[in-house]
Amino acid sequence: MRLITKQKKPVILEKDLIVYKQMEVVNGEVRSYYMNFSWTLNVLYKTEIELSRDCTWADGIVGNYYGFENLTCREDLESYIHENFVIFSEGYHFYQTIKRFESYKPEHIFKCTIPKGSEVYYDETGLGIANQIIINKEIE
Repeated sequence: MRLITKQKKPVILEKDLIVYKQMEVVNGEVRSYYMNFSWTLNVLYKTEIELSRDCTWADGIVGNYYGFENLTCREDLESYIHENFVIFSEGYHFYQTIKRFESYKPEHIFKCTIPKGSEVYYDETGLGIANQIIINKEIE
C-alpha cells in the first residue's frame, strides 16, 4: 500500500488520534490486510516512515479524487505523480474515519490510536500514515 499526498512535512501530534485499520482475523490472530503482519492488541508499535518511487495508490477513491484514470501506473501518470506528490510506502497506514470504508465494507475494522508525539502524513481522501500505532479493538 502507498500513501500519495501533497503534504511534504509530517504533522507532529499534540494529542492522541483515533484512527481505523482494515484487518484480517485468522484463527483468532489479528493480521494486516495487505502485509499479513501479526498484531498484538494494545501494544505500541514504532517504525520509520519511508518514501517510495512506486506510484501504486490505495483504491479507486484516491484515483478518482486526484484524477488518475486507471489503477495502474502509466508512464505519463507516473511522471505527473512524481512531480506533484510525495509517496510513502513504509509506515503504519490508516483510515481517518470509519466512513472512509463505506465503499467496500471490509469484514474486520479495528479502532487504533496514533499516540501524541507521532509523525503523521494525511492525504485528501481520508487516508494517512504514521510512525507509531496501537491497535486497540475490533469495531463491532
